[in-house]
Amino acid sequence: MPVIYVYHQIHLVNTLINIGLVEDHRLLRKSIKSMLESNSCFHVSMEADNGKEFIELLSPATQPEIILLDIQMPVMNGFETAAYLKEHYPAIKVIALSLFKNETSLLNMLNLGAVAYITKNEEPEAFINTIMEVHNNGYSIKKDENMSNKVN
Repeated sequence: MPVIYVYHQIHLVNTLINIGLVEDHRLLRKSIKSMLESNSCFHVSMEADNGKEFIELLSPATQPEIILLDIQMPVMNGFETAAYLKEHYPAIKVIALSLFKNETSLLNMLNLGAVAYITKNEEPEAFINTIMEVHNNGYSIKKDENMSNKVN
């Protein structure tokens, strides 16, 4: 089983980081938005329940720098959305969100252009640090020797 490496660091940001949030569970989406916007570095500029809704809202003028993309959603899932973004909006940095640490899902999302993978049970600080690292470096990779093969 391959080992994934991630290095978390907090970096100072001089500009507001625009984030798109695609998550079908409203309570979780609103909680993540509130957590992010309590930090002066972030602004959630777009929210959607699924990939189809997000793509309908998206345009070159509205595209966020980073998108937090749930993998398992109705209508249009994270894999389909990431594939569309890779082809039509390659500058958007995709961070995959998942309930489980699943090696197959992780590798599929990386192949579809995701630059990081965050589980929904991460500590808030790790969540923020991953976003900051993606903003500063273009990707975030972490060591995780406990990958499971649970299905998302």
